[in-house]
Amino acid sequence: MVLLHLKNIGFSTINFISGGSLSNGKNEGVNNNNNHGECNCEEGKKENINTVKHMEKFFNHHDFSAFLSFSGFHHHHHHHTPMTGSTDNNIIEESIAFGSDICTNLNKIGATFISSLLPQHKISSSSDSLLSNLSTSPTTPVQYNDEFFENNEYLSTILIYFISDIIINQPITSLKVINKSFTKSFNISEKLFHKYFKRSLDLTKYYLLELNKNKEYYLKLNDIDNKDFQGDKFLMEKIKQFNLNKINEIEKRNLANKYLNYLNTVSVTIYRGQKLQVKDLLTSDPFVNLFFTNEQDEKPHHHRESLITENLLDSSKPHHHHFKTTTKKKTLDPEWNESFIFSSNKPDQNILVATVYDFDKISKADFMGFASIHLDELYPSFTETVTNYKLQAKPKGKLTVFKSILGIAPSKQEAAADKTDYGYLKLGLVNLKREIYKLEEISIENNNVPGKEIDRLMNINHEKCMESLFDFFINKQQIFTTPKEIKKLISSYENRILFSPYLKFIVILEKLLEIFEISTILMDEILLTIKEVMKMLEMDTAPMTKPIEIKFKAILKQIKKLYKSLLSKYTQCFPVTINKKTKQPENYGTSGSLLAMTIETLESIYQYEHKDFEPKIIKQVEKYIEFCWSIVKEASLVKIEDSKEFENIVALLDIYDAMELQLTLDIEIYSQFFPSKIDLSSISFKGYYKLLKEYTESVLSRENKVCMETFTLLKKIQKISNTILKPYLNKDNEMNLNVIFKKFLSMWCVEIKKQFNLWVSRSLEKENWAAVDIKNNLLHSNSLIDLFTIFEIGKNHLLGLDLNIDHYIFDFIEIVNQLYNQYLDIVMNSILQDIIKDKSVNSFDEINDLLINNLNKLLSYLKQQKEQLADASEEHLLTSKSITNSAICIKLNSIEFSRQLLLDFSNDLEDKLPHLRDVIQESFSISFHNSKKKYDYIIDLVINNINKCIKVLLEKILVPASNNNNKQPTTANKTLELIDESISNQMLDSLLLLLNNELTILSGNLYYPTFNKFIKGVWESIWKSIDRILFPELKLQTEKYYLLHYKSLVVVSIYPVLENFFFANGEGVPVDQLRKLSQYLFSSVQVYFTEPKNIYEVYNYLEKNNNDKSLIDYNFISSNCFQLKQFNQFKDWDLDSSKSIGEFHILSYISSRNQDSSNEFTDNELKLKFKSIITTITSKFKNRFVLEKFQLKNQSIYQYSFTCKTLFGIPTLAYIMNDCICWSSFLSYNEKKIVINYSSIRSITRQQHDIQHDDTLIIISTDSEKHYEIYSCSNKFDTFNSLKNNLLKFNSNIHIIDHFNDTIGDNSNFIVQPRKDSLLNKSLNPNSLNATISCNDHSNEHVSHVSYDDNIKFHTLFHLDKDNIIYEVYSCFKHGISGRIITTRDYFCYHNNVTGSNQHFLWSDLVSIKKESFLFTNGIRIIFKNGQNKFFTGINNIEMLLNELIELKDLNSNVNRSPILQRKKKN
Repeated sequence: MVLLHLKNIGFSTINFISGGSLSNGKNEGVNNNNNHGECNCEEGKKENINTVKHMEKFFNHHDFSAFLSFSGFHHHHHHHTPMTGSTDNNIIEESIAFGSDICTNLNKIGATFISSLLPQHKISSSSDSLLSNLSTSPTTPVQYNDEFFENNEYLSTILIYFISDIIINQPITSLKVINKSFTKSFNISEKLFHKYFKRSLDLTKYYLLELNKNKEYYLKLNDIDNKDFQGDKFLMEKIKQFNLNKINEIEKRNLANKYLNYLNTVSVTIYRGQKLQVKDLLTSDPFVNLFFTNEQDEKPHHHRESLITENLLDSSKPHHHHFKTTTKKKTLDPEWNESFIFSSNKPDQNILVATVYDFDKISKADFMGFASIHLDELYPSFTETVTNYKLQAKPKGKLTVFKSILGIAPSKQEAAADKTDYGYLKLGLVNLKREIYKLEEISIENNNVPGKEIDRLMNINHEKCMESLFDFFINKQQIFTTPKEIKKLISSYENRILFSPYLKFIVILEKLLEIFEISTILMDEILLTIKEVMKMLEMDTAPMTKPIEIKFKAILKQIKKLYKSLLSKYTQCFPVTINKKTKQPENYGTSGSLLAMTIETLESIYQYEHKDFEPKIIKQVEKYIEFCWSIVKEASLVKIEDSKEFENIVALLDIYDAMELQLTLDIEIYSQFFPSKIDLSSISFKGYYKLLKEYTESVLSRENKVCMETFTLLKKIQKISNTILKPYLNKDNEMNLNVIFKKFLSMWCVEIKKQFNLWVSRSLEKENWAAVDIKNNLLHSNSLIDLFTIFEIGKNHLLGLDLNIDHYIFDFIEIVNQLYNQYLDIVMNSILQDIIKDKSVNSFDEINDLLINNLNKLLSYLKQQKEQLADASEEHLLTSKSITNSAICIKLNSIEFSRQLLLDFSNDLEDKLPHLRDVIQESFSISFHNSKKKYDYIIDLVINNINKCIKVLLEKILVPASNNNNKQPTTANKTLELIDESISNQMLDSLLLLLNNELTILSGNLYYPTFNKFIKGVWESIWKSIDRILFPELKLQTEKYYLLHYKSLVVVSIYPVLENFFFANGEGVPVDQLRKLSQYLFSSVQVYFTEPKNIYEVYNYLEKNNNDKSLIDYNFISSNCFQLKQFNQFKDWDLDSSKSIGEFHILSYISSRNQDSSNEFTDNELKLKFKSIITTITSKFKNRFVLEKFQLKNQSIYQYSFTCKTLFGIPTLAYIMNDCICWSSFLSYNEKKIVINYSSIRSITRQQHDIQHDDTLIIISTDSEKHYEIYSCSNKFDTFNSLKNNLLKFNSNIHIIDHFNDTIGDNSNFIVQPRKDSLLNKSLNPNSLNATISCNDHSNEHVSHVSYDDNIKFHTLFHLDKDNIIYEVYSCFKHGISGRIITTRDYFCYHNNVTGSNQHFLWSDLVSIKKESFLFTNGIRIIFKNGQNKFFTGINNIEMLLNELIELKDLNSNVNRSPILQRKKKN
């Protein structure tokens, strides 16, 4: 038997039906006849408390306690903690044994529980209403002893009827079974049984009288107003006829029972014989004769061979008065175990005789002894009496009753004459003796009229008897189970008293409700009972009286209420165990069966009521959905009561966990136990999802923060939507997660930016710029890995959200780009700091004595190392001394590797979001461009640092030896020879030693692409340096030809040695790449080996086609120039000299010839022509050089050139043309050319350089919002004036800002006009200045907080009017470069401390100002009207600056208030 109890889920009471309480200690619904008083009430309280604790342990033991709070048992809803320390493990184990046969009574909860479900309820006004009150289990154990039965009148009566029925029907064949069931069921003492038996014998005598009395009643029945019919004549006739038919059936059965009037019925069992006499040789063949006799029988032992005996086992044979056993061969201790039944209606046949004989085929059977039993010695009973009877000799005389009773058989003389021992015979006897009066025998005269006791038994309230019987079964056995034999007795009892066949079922249902527990047997019994009644009604088996109908409907109503309550909390009433390891449901078969029985029972009831049961069932499910939702919601709030952050999100997660489990149970498990017409899955989905959707939208709409639990919630929603809810969701009912989580994605982007900054800042704080893992060739920094790790975390998070992230992915990309570029700036500035630490590096192009001295020390050290390790391989020349340290290499690797990581990052995004591929590429293009630009620039910078040492050594190599200084080298092709290889090696010894050291160190610390770029860069820088020596920029060659010829010869001679060094036996740069990178020089150096006349012809050809260069035939040039292929070392070279030789190279040759006074140039006429060319070209040379260099149009006219520096001090040669300014910045081998047309320039500013105070900084701003800064101009005043004058010709509206000019004139283009009393006037009275500074047109709160010296400085730098107050100066960083922010009355100003550049903006030009956290510091981001976006960090007082900027922006929001524009309008 499997038994489950209702579980209390989250309430202090199981309040399925109002009015009940599980744990209030009140005996509501208890029988009013309860006489236990107050003591019983206290006991009830203790019992209920124990029950509650038991149920609580059970609840917490199950997985569903994770989503439904059990706090209701504590009568509060706060600080819920799971129960611990339970010691009642056995009870808990029993409670969860759903698949076992363990009954969990939970401390007799049944009656108390049912009192809460079914409060006291009157069904009818009848005094004998079956359901007038619901009884509870007794608080003290009941002793089911004789006293209990004797005090229970109704139970005693029905037991007497049961015994009477056995006596009447005499079921000898099943008497043992009946007796066993009777004894087990009632367990009364033998004394009480005899008492009941005696009363039953008296009742049995009037059996036929009782039957006749009932028949006469129904024959005379005409009272239609009887309570049973209530005026229904048809019903009365129907019941009348039904009962009369039943009586007729009984009478027919009685007539067929020919033994009905027998007085004696005896069951005899012959078990065995012992120590019998020997009648044959050493043995005997015994058998036993049995027969009834009387006291007058003189030969009771006489052998009656003619009688045919039958074994009791053959039930088809009729019973007789004489029987014989089977014969047992050759044994003195036979075993028979044979049973026989004797019946007799003769009062004098009261002696049973058992005679033992020896069987003999030939002769007469031999007597072996006999035993006689007088039936008066046996008290009537259902119990067998087993006795070993001593066999006796043949008696003489009559076997009188007196002799039998006294055991007197033979006389003394007879005994003395026969001393034979006949042995023993073991017999079992059951004696049933009864008397039934015939109707005609009952009379006063016969003194056999029924007395008061018989009358009471017949006229007692038999309904109460039936109730008492079932009360007994229920109270004793705790469940309704009736043995089959007892059921037959009940059925016989119903027929005898003409009980309604329905009343038994109603009583059963009532009693089952009183002890109701969720159990398979009990609920199945209820269902079967209801179905049995329904079947009887459907088949019209028996009519139902009005009171019975009312009772039946009432009890169905109570069952319906109860079952509806169970169904309205079906997951708690029929729970499913969740395996804690597998998280899968298990052992739900029993719960499912119980649920199915509940629904089937309700269906039967609704069918009886002729109602559609489906809507009713659905309504109960919907009730449970509301109940479950409220409990889950309450439980989730309990768990997070102490949480201050994101408590709503955490609560929602708890709710979704619970709802996921509930939906899974409904869809996958419980739905299979509902009828097919009721789709529990759809009902559950609609109910829960609607509540979830509304509550989720409501809660999340109030949230203004984001946390990872927010997206855990999103994943939870998506999980259940894509799994268990997928078949039920559509566009109309599904949550719009894109809309719901839109604001959280925006908040996430803001929050993740802060988190990224925090993570990277921690990484950078620990960064020591060492390789991650040199052994495995991981040569970048740890901080780079950290950077892209957090990028991947963010990307995977965003992509994994399964939302429309098209908009937010670009916000995230912007964060990645900002952080990535910030990281690059930090790395780049760090490399700059490493280079600047070297005091020998004052500028990028300067070669000072300290550099030369350090170079000589390094070479000396390397030569010493080389001598010490002369026999060692070159690998051992790795030293700690080098121009480039390992930290710089790691930083370069980080920049290079970051580009690959960024590319992988971008490609992954493109693969995941193919519809945004183009936009993603565009979004990252700026970062790729910037990283490439910074990467190339830093490499150029480091190579340039090496190149300065290379230039020092090259100059030594190219200077002729002292003994050859005056020697005029020949130029004849026939005699032209390269310098010997050994001499070339000697010349290159120091250079190769330096290169070997640097490149060896670089190869071990750089990734191959960077190292390859370094090798190529160093290679190119060698030939670029030589190119600038042989062909100086913007000037005619001033060196003598023979020196240039010699240097060219040296260059050509050392090339093979250098090529072999860089080729490194195939492990270095491929030869074709080396030649490709240097062929431009060797194509042009051929000029210095060409005959003068050929040079002259080429010059004339170029001059002729100068106006239209497209007409030039380069084959002509090539055919007239010297071919390096004439040297063996250059035979396989493919030099295209035609495109490399230009007018500039030809003029360099001609100019060097004019400087040469050697006699080798003997063609005087050609000399004069060369001289004329130089004289003529001198004035046009620079113009033509610039046009050729920058590919300008012929209309451009050279005006002025100057040297300067661009950002980070890169050396630059600039040219002022009539229509543009252009410059060429060169660092090592890399050259950058810039051309700016005057027409595109919007403004030009001249100001003082902040670091080099005697220097001038010129800022050029174009219409495309580009800004160019140059400083250290060779002629700063002429440069600015030339630019200014040219600009005014092209753009009359250009803004010219000159911080160095004290005189203004009438030029309105000067938008910042210095006054005569400008702060440049150092004689200005400080007191008047302070008075001026304290003046404020806008607000009395804004006053200057800067010193007098700073006022002078910044008024001068920004050329401010004296009444333009400077409020404050803040130190800051922009892109890692230090600077200062200056707030004035009219302007927001920024000063770059490195370059000295200045920028200022009207307050009305500021669009937005906001504080942001980026990387490892807080900063302020300002967006301007022109689209510029500037982010300032490292601010000394960020909050103060933020407030000041916002206030000044607001004060100056009206553009018309600008003093500058007002001044222009006035002019």
